[in-house]
Amino acid sequence: MSATAACQSSGFNADDFATFFVRKVAGSRAAIASSPPADIRHRNTVDFSTLEPVTVTEVEKLIAAMPAKSCQHDPIPTWLAKQLQHVLAPIIMTLCNVSFQSATRPASQKQAVVLPRLKKATLDPNNLSYYYYYYY
Repeated sequence: MSATAACQSSGFNADDFATFFVRKVAGSRAAIASSPPADIRHRNTVDFSTLEPVTVTEVEKLIAAMPAKSCQHDPIPTWLAKQLQHVLAPIIMTLCNVSFQSATRPASQKQAVVLPRLKKATLDPNNLSYYYYYYY
């Protein structure tokens, strides 16, 4: 059963899922409120702008190794990207390298599709706690 079908057959909408998880997170926070703070140690990280520029050859290898699947955010199907990798690789390389130099990502690359899916097909689709969320 697709996530859309599961969501439609249960009668839940996005607000129902959002409300459920806001409450769940609030409950988790309340349950650990008296715990000592986490010991999060600082790590030295590499600044985005210090990354080595990518090459056309590297991008072509990555395109060739892509699995034959895609999502609704993909502007073209994977099979076509693989067929046109010699045309796309220089463009993708430039986009990556500009992103590294500016230390930012374009807004279009900060989106995800989130789909609720039942953990098991045998579970009650009317119980929100039986869902997990698939991001891509």
